[in-house]
Amino acid sequence: MLTVSASLARYARLYAAFLRLHFKRLAEYRGDFVIGAVALIISQTAGLLFIWVIFTRIKSLAGWNVFEVTLLYGLATGAGSLARLLFSNLWSLGTTFVRRGDLLRLLIRPVNPLFHLIAEHFEEEAIGGLALALALVGHALTGLGMATELWRWAVAILTMVFGAFIIGGINLAVASLSFWMVDSAPLMWAVSNFSRFARYPLGAYHRAVRFIVTWILPYGAVTFYPAHLISGRGDAWSWLATPGAAAAVCLVAYRLWLAGLRRFEGVGS
Repeated sequence: MLTVSASLARYARLYAAFLRLHFKRLAEYRGDFVIGAVALIISQTAGLLFIWVIFTRIKSLAGWNVFEVTLLYGLATGAGSLARLLFSNLWSLGTTFVRRGDLLRLLIRPVNPLFHLIAEHFEEEAIGGLALALALVGHALTGLGMATELWRWAVAILTMVFGAFIIGGINLAVASLSFWMVDSAPLMWAVSNFSRFARYPLGAYHRAVRFIVTWILPYGAVTFYPAHLISGRGDAWSWLATPGAAAAVCLVAYRLWLAGLRRFEGVGS
């Protein structure tokens, strides 16, 4: 137990050190951060305009009103932005670390290579997305008459955190295929597009889509199922799908990473 605690404390100090170095670099390029954050907010706002257009024509979408759909969109934006902030370097695994052999640099260092890969880069522009997500959740809860109930805010924030690990775990699993495919980035783009389904009620889709985003790529656990509890639609136990999916996806992804790592032999000259 002491060994595990010491190891966790060591990695926490290392992560803090990576953060300090990153924010030192960020202080030199503040304009890039502001532009990136604003651009991310604008791109997400385009999706909100789409929701607004839909609800000018209909009163509900698969039984969900505009505030409930806004809640879904806010949870999706928050989880996606947090995943970008923490796990964005996974997108470089095939192109940079496997194909060019940069992974060797991580393997010779006395830290877990996956930790090093994740902690080496932060996409700070995603902070703008997190701010937008909190604003969307606030707007949704206000419209539902629940903004003063702090436990709903706590559940929403926890949902974003677990949702980020679901997204990060899926990305790690697909990125690890680079050990066999050399570069799985195109496949990652294809898989990540399924996360867009989580922005809207799953009841609006064909049952095949619902099956995929529930049991194969559990993006539905990022938004749809926990939103039942947060919005007061009932079925409070459905929120457990979120931490459960996060644990299962991360476990499977890490085992796939380890299998790929055993296969990796570097690159030739």
